[in-house]
Amino acid sequence: MWRLKSYKINKSMAQSMIKYKEHSFFIGDSYLEILLHFMIPFIESKIANEDKKSANHQWLSDFYESAIVCEQGFFPGGVAFDFDRILNVEEQNKIMLSLLKEVELQLIKKGPFICIEDLNKIGAVKHGIDNPYKENVKTQELLNILEEMQRMI
Repeated sequence: MWRLKSYKINKSMAQSMIKYKEHSFFIGDSYLEILLHFMIPFIESKIANEDKKSANHQWLSDFYESAIVCEQGFFPGGVAFDFDRILNVEEQNKIMLSLLKEVELQLIKKGPFICIEDLNKIGAVKHGIDNPYKENVKTQELLNILEEMQRMI
């Protein structure tokens, strides 16, 4: 049985569930916004490299639209990453794993922390929905979430 974890920056933070088949865990929405912030450029790149008539192009375009809304903080709480709904074929699993790996590499390049100044340019804080960050976020916490997501897929 998969253990249900919860990742969040503070106790009052809204949380979203990440799920795939019988596996799930909760993630604080701020963490989700940070991960999506790093993922969105890679989604854009993959869309640009897909044939516009392909199923993958449509799937990536739909995922991109959802990612933008979630990254901006307009989807507080709820199931933000229902992989059962968004991953329908093996090719989509491979694409999602490659996106998660790209984000992982970018986070590693950031070093041990993502600083407050960078965080306050992301998501709900940028759009005035959340209060500004008061402390840096440990990169390892985000890497742990990515690892959990990769294992479930």
